[in-house]
Amino acid sequence: MRRDSVLEQTEEYIGRLEGALDLPQVHARRVVDEVRGDLVAAVASRCRQGMGEAEAVEEVLRDLADPEEMAAQISKSVPPLSHGGVRAVRYLLGAGLMVYAAWLLWGIRAWGYGLELFPRRAVIWVVVLAFTAAIWPAIVWRRNWLHGAVPFGVVVGLFFLGNFLGVGGEQAAVDPGAPPEWPPVADGWGLADYLMLAGVAAGVVYLSWQIQRRRQRLAVVALGLLALLVVEGAFQVEEHVFRRQRDRLAQLVEEHPGEGGSAPSREALAAVGDPLLDADNVHYRPARGAAHFTLFWDRPLSPGFAIVYWSGDGRVWIND
Repeated sequence: MRRDSVLEQTEEYIGRLEGALDLPQVHARRVVDEVRGDLVAAVASRCRQGMGEAEAVEEVLRDLADPEEMAAQISKSVPPLSHGGVRAVRYLLGAGLMVYAAWLLWGIRAWGYGLELFPRRAVIWVVVLAFTAAIWPAIVWRRNWLHGAVPFGVVVGLFFLGNFLGVGGEQAAVDPGAPPEWPPVADGWGLADYLMLAGVAAGVVYLSWQIQRRRQRLAVVALGLLALLVVEGAFQVEEHVFRRQRDRLAQLVEEHPGEGGSAPSREALAAVGDPLLDADNVHYRPARGAAHFTLFWDRPLSPGFAIVYWSGDGRVWIND
């Protein structure tokens, strides 16, 4: 087969593909250029294995789907509303969702101590990540969720449902001088938490599988993981500072007992002169007639929230 016949054969395939694509011209041209590049790479690979150019072209074209069938499959992977100013709006919407999700995660993290609410935060983040990726114009999907009203509606519903996960109820008033009446923080995760984490893992795997391009797949997962780690890392550092100051306060109470072995009064402990007691976010409350105390430690990262410690049994919880 002559070289001009080989070129004619490949361009005929490309032309049929371009004509069958139901996409805006700019996207159709991008798809056509990508398919042409893949075709050239496949032919070159066979030629390096000793196959003639004409034979290699014939084999590659024979292995490919019909142009019309390939165009139908490609059109399913490109989301609608992917042209002009709509793309810019979708980019802005996606960026806004990510900012909102980070704010939401930050607020929910302030409600918990340690990793107690981590499964719920992970669920929220995966839902928001999926929702954002679905409207992000640059991502190439096996089949984009925006093409189907049902899956898209499910994602939207999960997104709004995620807003209510981990939100605490109303807090009852408490007398700082009396032992706390709140139940202790759960020791470890329960079955529901592990089910949430299993759902998160399944969601990440499914989301990754739906994204066609490996680089985009890695970028989505890596950015999602990075955001979770940034939020969690900031609060872990904050809680480490809390534990150090809590332990220092417990040491001061032990070294300077009050009358009858009870916890010293705030005035007596302040007279010790330790700089810890001058901190604006440290609030010491001795129990009446007991050697125990309550520490209200205002969270620097979340104004309006405080970590509360009761020395009677070591309970820690969050007060807003």
